[in-house]
Amino acid sequence: MTSPKYKKLTVDKHKFKLHYIYREFTTNYFDVDLFSMPKCAKPLKFRNFSSHVMGLCLTYNINLGLSTRRTVLALWEIHGVKISHVMVSRYAITVAALVKPFVDNYDCKPTDYPAANETYTKVKGTTQYIWLVMDAIKKSILGCQASYSQDAWPCILTIRMAFDKFKKFPSESLKFIADVYTVYKLAEQ
Repeated sequence: MTSPKYKKLTVDKHKFKLHYIYREFTTNYFDVDLFSMPKCAKPLKFRNFSSHVMGLCLTYNINLGLSTRRTVLALWEIHGVKISHVMVSRYAITVAALVKPFVDNYDCKPTDYPAANETYTKVKGTTQYIWLVMDAIKKSILGCQASYSQDAWPCILTIRMAFDKFKKFPSESLKFIADVYTVYKLAEQ
């Protein structure tokens, strides 16, 4: 038998301000390897092209922002090099995977003002989310992750990657800036 007071509490839940979401995380986020090589990276063995051609591919593709197909066209018309767009893409992915540990381990001396945000990109109809944590003062990237979902897992890994940059963690003076997306509140906890 339930009391009338309890019935009123269960019927009019929306009138009370005290709400919380309970989520139990079973993954130990401190055991995840943040700096592993992606499966799509291939070893750099120059069979058909030299390292100079790879440098030209990366210059056109990354520095000039050309697509892989435009890079192929530029290499053919300017340098007379016949290469496939798949090879240009493999060069870019592999070099990015090789350079990432140097960028991730660079001592940027972060300030106490990290700012987090996420964005998305669509490629051939597939949505991928990019998670970033930047230093709001120095404008340096402290952590980044790419994911196919917009849930707490990649957000927590990105924030953890950013907090690894601090030699001494400023727990009291840290001013973490993020939008009102609920995943950031979960990640902060």
